[in-house]
Amino acid sequence: LYIGRGLIAEATQLLEAAKGSQIPAVHYLLGELYAQIELFPQAVASYQQASKLALINKDTEAQAMAAYRLAEVYQVLGQEDKAAYWSKQSRIVYSKLL
Repeated sequence: LYIGRGLIAEATQLLEAAKGSQIPAVHYLLGELYAQIELFPQAVASYQQASKLALINKDTEAQAMAAYRLAEVYQVLGQEDKAAYWSKQSRIVYSKLL
């Protein structure tokens, strides 16, 4: 609801309060919000947590999505090696979904 209405700060605050969650989507959405407002280090941390939890929970789709977004953020940051690594990871995981 908050995101749909452009209330990014409020949505971020709510998701920050749920940071202890073991649900990958919480961390993925937080990463999306941070990336949207160009707080890339925070976005990376959130996507990495989403990726870790997705692996633990055997949530292949969430793993792929987090890896893809990590590749994109590292690309924006000019960290080509990390971008290439996460891009490769996302392709590997996405191929498992097919």
